[in-house]
Amino acid sequence: MLDQLSSTQRKVIVLRYGLRDGNELSLAKVGEQLGISREQVRRLQQEALRCLRLRRTNMRNYLVE
Repeated sequence: MLDQLSSTQRKVIVLRYGLRDGNELSLAKVGEQLGISREQVRRLQQEALRCLRLRRTNMRNYLVE
């Protein structure tokens, strides 16, 4: 499902939720690693989660039909 995201959104989600190594990073730490502000990380995270939720809803609707 992460392939539906932009590369930056994907990086943010992977780093924030520790999907590679189990270490969840703060907004500030993710921002440091990506060279962007905490606020930009927060926005990217929100956009990514919205996209993933929409994808899940669409998938659920498809399976019900």
